[in-house]
Amino acid sequence: MRRYRLPRFRRHREALLFERKTAVVPPRSPSIYDTTSIYNHHPTHIEYDAIYADEEGAALLEGSDRPEVDDFLPSPPKLPGPLDRRPQAGDLRPALGLFLIFWVVSLHDWREAKADGLWVSGDRVFRHHENWRLVTALFAHADIGHLLSNAPLFLIFGWYLYAYFGPWIFPGAALLVGVLSNLATVHFYEAQERLLGASGMLYGMVALWLVLYMRFETNLKPPVRFMRALGVSLLLLFPTTFEPQTGYLAHALGFGIGLVLGLIVWPIVKLRPGPDNYAELTALH
Repeated sequence: MRRYRLPRFRRHREALLFERKTAVVPPRSPSIYDTTSIYNHHPTHIEYDAIYADEEGAALLEGSDRPEVDDFLPSPPKLPGPLDRRPQAGDLRPALGLFLIFWVVSLHDWREAKADGLWVSGDRVFRHHENWRLVTALFAHADIGHLLSNAPLFLIFGWYLYAYFGPWIFPGAALLVGVLSNLATVHFYEAQERLLGASGMLYGMVALWLVLYMRFETNLKPPVRFMRALGVSLLLLFPTTFEPQTGYLAHALGFGIGLVLGLIVWPIVKLRPGPDNYAELTALH
């Protein structure tokens, strides 16, 4: 009678399965964190020696880079940075109040004759010395679309600048950037070309925030802060379309003046105090 034999590959596979089933597994000690579950178990030094070395090789592991118990503990929570706290709702009031003035002044300017408007030009400033137009041109806007297009960024950055750095930065430094950007723009424009709106001031506010972000966000390394600031600048400020009536020169000059002013106030500006519990956390940072 012919004896049946398993194919060679099956005999090899059965032998491996038999060895796996009959292998002796070293006992595991209870978990030091959860005695009811073996899945949270972290091997000790003795278990590592028994599993990965024999009696003679175990001595060679002494003093080597074996895992320690502390290596399996969770990392301590990351402390918040100085600019990680959320601004309070009441800190939005200065930006809302200034934007309401924009509405009132713009409505008044729309009802007046264009010749007597609140715009600014090089002729009116340098020839007729109507320097007050450098300020009024910030508040008046060409139309409702122009006003609403500036609203989101103005309210957000006005809120954050006041919440973190106080009234000296917003509205104080922001208005100064706006006036200087108007002055610089009409200097390069044609004498009769008119300028209207707060776009230059808005770009200067963004620049102020980015410089002060680089100064105070100390929980991040400087290269990380720089890349984030650069990304925000390109995302928010770089135009996707070009329109002839838009004063891109005012935008660029406002941003540049905001950067320079931010560097000037760099060593003297201070953070406004936050909530008590947040102050305790940042004091440990």
